Formats: sequence, structure tokens, C-alpha cells
Amino acid sequence: MGQARDFVLRTLAAWNLEGRADDVRLCVSELATNALAHGTRRDRGFHVAMSAEDDIVRVEVHDSSPAGPGSVAPPTTTSPDAACTSSPCSAMTGASRSAE
Repeated sequence: MGQARDFVLRTLAAWNLEGRADDVRLCVSELATNALAHGTRRDRGFHVAMSAEDDIVRVEVHDSSPAGPGSVAPPTTTSPDAACTSSPCSAMTGASRSAE
């Protein structure tokens, strides 16, 4: 988990987007935790990818499970579990099956 957060900080610094670090680091922590708990096979890890256009940062966390993402209803509370689906972390979230 620490490596994923460090990657976020280094990448945002390289892009001069350090002001987004707290929000993006929180989202990566949540997504990586979910990947480890629900989608990563034993002895396999997960992959974090980032891209940015202007001040919009896109974060992808890919797990090692061959199963596709499940469908989840939008959160109805502001619990910590809903952190990545509520402002300021993201205006939109989603899940999709990669072509790999």
C-alpha cells in the first residue's frame, strides 16, 4: 500500500500537481485496499496507473482477478467507505473490465 501512495506523490510532483496529493492519495488507498481485499489473487499484486489532463487526474487500480467488476449502488452516506465516490475525490467513478 505504501508503494502505491509513494507512486502517487512522486507522479503528482513530476506533473506539478502536488495540490491534488491528499485527495488522490486517499482514493488510491481506498481503491488499492479494495483490490487487495476483493480482487487480487494470492501472491499477486495490483497495478496503479495515473494520467492527467489540465488539473484532472485519472487513477486506475487493476487487480489480478479474472472476474469482472461487480455492480454497486451509489453510496447514500458520507462514510469513509464512500470516500472515493464523493467529492472532493472524484466527480465520477466507475469500473470496467480491461482488455487484458
